[in-house]
This record gives sequence, structure tokens and C-alpha cells, in this order.
Amino acid sequence: MLLQALLSIFFISTLLSQSLTSLVYEALKNDSLDQIETALAKVESSKQTSLTQAYKGTLTMKKADFMKTPKQKIATFKEGHKLLESEIIAHPKNTEYRFLRLLIQENAPKILKYNKDKEDDKKIIVENFSKLTPYQQSFIREYSKKSTTLTSSDLN
Repeated sequence: MLLQALLSIFFISTLLSQSLTSLVYEALKNDSLDQIETALAKVESSKQTSLTQAYKGTLTMKKADFMKTPKQKIATFKEGHKLLESEIIAHPKNTEYRFLRLLIQENAPKILKYNKDKEDDKKIIVENFSKLTPYQQSFIREYSKKSTTLTSSDLN
């Protein structure tokens, strides 16, 4: 009975995590402020974990694209940067966090100088790609088609 309850809890938490992941990834892919804000609200209302902090940081940096003034853009980007980077420092081998950072680095304006870790992130993604969920692998494969750092052939 206890084993069954624990398995149910694990299954439900896995499903919730997967739905949160897909919500975040779809928001990042579709480049829509509404989707980013919806995903951000869901992440902020979820239990605070390393993963939700990494997602919050990534979404916040992406949200900076939609701010009106340069001052707002920079402040918003820095807020997200601080969150994502602190999770990467705490979990340097986390492949998903490295992918999220690579995605942001490749799309951040050069003036922000947020591009120094692309090759290191790529290396960790390639080395650990097979350990990711099928959904994450699919998303990363699709992203690699337009990436300047990570190519489809890197993932084979």
C-alpha cells in the first residue's frame, strides 16, 4: 500500500514536471509575451525548486526582449541571469540548465556580452543528450536546426 502511494506521488510529480517543462519550452519557442507571462506565472506558483528557479530565470531573460526601454530590458535580463546562473553554479553538470543558457546566449543581444559559455554548454549537452527525456531531446533536436552553436550532427 505504501509503495503504491509513493509510486502514485512520483508519477503525478513527474507528470506535473513534464507539463511545466513543455509549457516553458513552448513559450520559449513561440516567442510570445503572452505565453512567456503565462509560463512565468505557472512557474512562480509552483513549488520552488532548482528547476523552477532555472525556468524562472530563463523566462525572465526572454521576457526582457519585450520590455519597452533599454533600462527595463537590462534590468529584467539581469534579474533572470542571476537566477539561471546561480542554478548552474549549484548544478554545473545539469544538462537542461546548460541548454537553457545556450538558448538564451545565442539569442541575447551582443551588447549584453552573454555568450562566453556557449562551447562549454554545447559540450555538456552533447555528452549527456541521451540522458534527457524524449521530450527534451526532441525539443533540442528541433532547436539545433537553427542553432549557430549546436548542430543536429552533434546530437547523433
